[in-house]
Amino acid sequence: GLGDLDTPQRDLASLTPELPPLPLPPAQSLRQRRTPELAIGLAGDDLLLADRGLFFLYPGFAQGNDEPRLLFEVPQARRSIENPPAVFTTPDQRVCLLSRGQFFEWREARIQPLPFPVGKDLPADPAQPASAAPGTIVWLERETLCEGRLDSGEIRSHSLDGLAEGPYLKLQALDGGWLLLAPWLEPHRSRDLAQLWHLESGRALRIRYGELDLEGGLQHWAELPDGRIVVGDHARHVDLGTFESLRQRLLRRRLAPA
Repeated sequence: GLGDLDTPQRDLASLTPELPPLPLPPAQSLRQRRTPELAIGLAGDDLLLADRGLFFLYPGFAQGNDEPRLLFEVPQARRSIENPPAVFTTPDQRVCLLSRGQFFEWREARIQPLPFPVGKDLPADPAQPASAAPGTIVWLERETLCEGRLDSGEIRSHSLDGLAEGPYLKLQALDGGWLLLAPWLEPHRSRDLAQLWHLESGRALRIRYGELDLEGGLQHWAELPDGRIVVGDHARHVDLGTFESLRQRLLRRRLAPA
């Protein structure tokens, strides 16, 4: 059965290499009218930093170089943008960025726009971008899961049924091409606790409210080195076993097409 998982305390300091603190770009270049919204990500030996509409590069970060260089400024969007910037990597090691509602790729040592539609078909206000499959990124827009092809610019939309409203959802890429969708807050009993989507096969597995004994919702999902999945809310954690065993249990209960 499912139960609590007692996790031993670990000395995180012993697992983390010592790195010198990095100076942020100067405030005047960040145009800090409000608190900065920062996102960082590695691109080989370099570090990319996004703050609102600006992209900075820390070249040679792995070698201790701490001097940032301004790479690119994203034009101000003509629509309301509330979601923060992001830097993330696809399984085939393509580094993508989001800022001011627009997607970019760090390719050939340059920031290059991704070939998504423009005008009225442009993504409205992408949230929580991630990638679970090579050459593809995903993001949330209201109650919709969007899937974008990096090379063709094709965008496919998938309606989300049985989950909380879009602003209260989180999107997390898992191994094997799977995606986790779960509410930030405790879901209503009539809503799913979470859903697991596999876009390549077109299937979604629903985790009903009450199935995992997490009253506060599925707020955390982590895979341990031995392959076990641990999930939790604000009060407790539950050991689900391996992902495959969980998938088989959910598959036997009900399988819904995506």
